[in-house]
Amino acid sequence: MATAEHRRRRLLAVVRREGGSWTTRRCMELYRALGWGCQRSTSRHDLQLCARRGDLIEHGPVNGRWYTANTATRTWGGAAR
Repeated sequence: MATAEHRRRRLLAVVRREGGSWTTRRCMELYRALGWGCQRSTSRHDLQLCARRGDLIEHGPVNGRWYTANTATRTWGGAAR
C-alpha cells in the first residue's frame, strides 16, 4: 500500500493530467487501477485534504461534491514547486 503522501501526490498528478471533474468514485477507481484498494472514506479524505491545501477546487453540495484541479496554483501543501 502506498503511503498517504505518495497516494495524494499521484492523485494530483493524474487530476492535473486528465482534468475534468473528480468525484470520490472516480478517485476510488484510480486507486483500484493502481492496485491500491482503498475505502470510500480514504478517497473522500484525500480529495478534501487536497482542496484544503489549495491543490483542488471543491464544487457542489455536501452530498454531491466533485473536485477540479486548481490551475491558478502549482503547489503541494502550500510549498511552491
